[in-house]
Amino acid sequence: TGMHEFESGVTHTIGTRRLLDINATLLPQILKKSGYNTGMFGKWHLGLSEGYAPYERGFDIALTDPKDSQRNHYDPVLARNGVEEKHAGCWRNSMNWELRKTRC
Repeated sequence: TGMHEFESGVTHTIGTRRLLDINATLLPQILKKSGYNTGMFGKWHLGLSEGYAPYERGFDIALTDPKDSQRNHYDPVLARNGVEEKHAGCWRNSMNWELRKTRC
């Protein structure tokens, strides 16, 4: 957003204090309007409920931990645009592999 955290609604990474203002415009939203493809791979501590998930905030693809916790480092279940899928190996390797094969 380019805004200070308190202006964007985010004051922590837990509970409702992590919810990015639903009316805030994010860089991927601007880039998407200009024809760019956008992707987000990793942790997203800005809300996963309806309207707050990264794939609803301008990212064409978002590969995240479905519970936003990254507690399972091996053979993780990851969420691609909100749909859970099982991956083999280390969490970091799964993210790197997905990033390489996805041409954003």
